[in-house]
Amino acid sequence: MENTPLFNSKIKEILSQLRPGERTCQETGERYLIREEDIAFYKRMLVPAPVVAPWVRQRNLLAHGSPPDELFKIKSALSGKEIITNIGPSPDVPVYAEDEWFSDVWDAADYGVDYKPGESFFKQFHALKLKVPRPCKLPDEGSINSPWAIGGVHMKDCYMVSAGYECENILYSASAIKSRDCMEIFFSDYCELGYQLFQCKHCYKSSFLDDCESCISCTFGFDLKNCENCFGCINLRHKKYNFFNQQLTKEEYENKMNGLNLGSRKELNEWQKKFNEFYKNNAIRENLHLKNTQNVVGDNLTQCNACYNCFDSYNIQDSANVFRGMNVRDSHDIMGGLNMEKSIGLCAVDSYNVKYCTEAIYNSTNLEYCELCYNLENCFGCVGLRNKKFHILNKPYSADEYWQLVNKIKYEMLASGEYGQILPLKYLIYGYNLTWANIIFPINEARAMAMKLPWHVHEKNSANNGLTAESLPDNIKEADSKIIGSLLVCSETGRLFKIVEQEFDFYKKMNLPLPVAHPLVRRQKLYKKLRTPILSESVCGNCNKKIMIRGSIESQVAKNVCGDCYLKIISS
Repeated sequence: MENTPLFNSKIKEILSQLRPGERTCQETGERYLIREEDIAFYKRMLVPAPVVAPWVRQRNLLAHGSPPDELFKIKSALSGKEIITNIGPSPDVPVYAEDEWFSDVWDAADYGVDYKPGESFFKQFHALKLKVPRPCKLPDEGSINSPWAIGGVHMKDCYMVSAGYECENILYSASAIKSRDCMEIFFSDYCELGYQLFQCKHCYKSSFLDDCESCISCTFGFDLKNCENCFGCINLRHKKYNFFNQQLTKEEYENKMNGLNLGSRKELNEWQKKFNEFYKNNAIRENLHLKNTQNVVGDNLTQCNACYNCFDSYNIQDSANVFRGMNVRDSHDIMGGLNMEKSIGLCAVDSYNVKYCTEAIYNSTNLEYCELCYNLENCFGCVGLRNKKFHILNKPYSADEYWQLVNKIKYEMLASGEYGQILPLKYLIYGYNLTWANIIFPINEARAMAMKLPWHVHEKNSANNGLTAESLPDNIKEADSKIIGSLLVCSETGRLFKIVEQEFDFYKKMNLPLPVAHPLVRRQKLYKKLRTPILSESVCGNCNKKIMIRGSIESQVAKNVCGDCYLKIISS
């Protein structure tokens, strides 16, 4: 027996007329493809085909997710105690301390409201979102001494880190796994004593590396594998004592390095410029990174099968438009999912048959248009609920009442064009510039204002009460520990920042100069290396064969080559 017969009848009628082919994105006007495989999925899920391009759906999901970087001190709306949160100060959104939010002293069901027929469901859902308290930040399970970390697991002595796993003494980083004593690393795993590492694995005592693996004592490098004591090098394998890809003896290399003073900010910046130019003129990049995959379209995929337009994911099967997913089956439009099946349009963990849920769904089944929910079953349009069944807009119903009302809501949403859409950006509660969306799909403040999106305006130094870059010593050897905790003025934005003790000790240990830019400015520059999860048609830079590359043609720096040419060049 069908639980939603009126809706099912209408959606089946719509889907019966759906044919594969190109569509025009209702937001951008660009063309995108609906495949036969997509239509089969929509029929299994009983959802309409999307009306916007895949990257627009990705952006909207990322924009509604929990902000990854910025942290603020505010007062708990429940107890008044000071809390640390990644939710920007706003009178519209009540925020509780993490332990308060997960306690039994309140119940999100108390905020339940009646559905208003004939009115926009999205508008009603947004109104509920603004009323229900939110946790100051997603829990850092099993973490120790890491109050300034966000959404990690088993973190110890970490500061300003988001989405880390089993890390120790990590600062100003994101998506790091099992790393220690590092700073400013992004999408990097099993690293130690690393600085400015991007998409690196098993690297030790190395700095300014991009897409490197199993490297020791390397500085300024791209696409290095199993290298040791290399400086300014690209595309090397199993090498030692190379300086800008020139093979040196151990003595020659050590003499070169002894002549450098990387603890000087001025000299370090000069070598950074030289490496950037060397990289621009000489680096090659394999057009797509695919490992143990079959029948896939995408990039940076491992152990995936029958996937289309998927990126940066592991063990994905029969899915499309997945970004940063792991163990995902039969799903579309997933941003950051883990252990999911038969779902569409969301970020969730350990969940099944979940649709269009924009933030933090855990261990749930049969949910639609929900967020910040834990252990739910059969709920629609709910926020902040835990351990519930048969709720609509946070209000409880009997099973029969629930299905009757869901049938009506979905039918009305289908008629109005809302059902099947990911929540539009106009319903954001965070400043767009605080979200993952602005990292992957960046826009400036003027563009955000034109799109009528919320934008967080950072406070700037207006009292000239911080030390400027010119007043900091150029060389780390001249830096005194008295600088710890002092207010510094960002050389690029004018924002005030401080150097914490962990950070100061790291610079001394690694012989790196004190920074003159705000840590979030430094992180944003690292983020820019993350290529947009969009595929473009191009040609191999070596043999001119047609290939697909990640990102736009204009955004490429390294020369993209096909897999065959890449292997020949690397092995030569």
